[in-house]
Amino acid sequence: MGGVFVKITQEERKELLRRIRKASGVAQYALKAKMTDQQLLEADEHLEVLGLIREANNYNRRHQGMNTQKVNEELTDIKQELTVTQKRLQAFLNPDNSEIVRAGRWLMDALALRGSDRKRTLLVKELVHKQDYNETVADMRDTIATIYGTSEEMAVEAEVTISELEKRIDTLKHQMSQVQTYISMNEGADKWRVIRDTFKIQ
Repeated sequence: MGGVFVKITQEERKELLRRIRKASGVAQYALKAKMTDQQLLEADEHLEVLGLIREANNYNRRHQGMNTQKVNEELTDIKQELTVTQKRLQAFLNPDNSEIVRAGRWLMDALALRGSDRKRTLLVKELVHKQDYNETVADMRDTIATIYGTSEEMAVEAEVTISELEKRIDTLKHQMSQVQTYISMNEGADKWRVIRDTFKIQ
């Protein structure tokens, strides 16, 4: 056009807008609002270039749409994993699901018993209360002292029995030490102190 101003009719302008919209993919109302007659005429001379730009824009939109869909799918997967993790964490933190808490409650109930009931209950878990142990050992030593003069063999057998009982207590103490180490390492030293103080563990 060489920069020469050309006057066009309304019908010609509408036709130019239609062709440019079709070639560029830009909404006709936007072209009508922003482009002068001269700009429309110049753009009409380069419809092929506008078509290439439209294809590039369409490709870019499709690519962005695919990326957006992929990101949304990944976000959905992450949300699902977080939901599962949160449920597992809540289940772990629930006191009713804690083996330590259940064992602690059982032990407290057992220690609240007295005499033979306490002995029977503790023996289910192969445990012996310190007071029961001391009383048993004292009784057995008294028995040994009584029968020593009449039956040395019986005294020896009784001593063996006491020795085996003491070994069992040592084993239980070792097991308790392992429990303490496990709880301290996995739950924290403060958690063990609470359990120790609660159950009067020595």
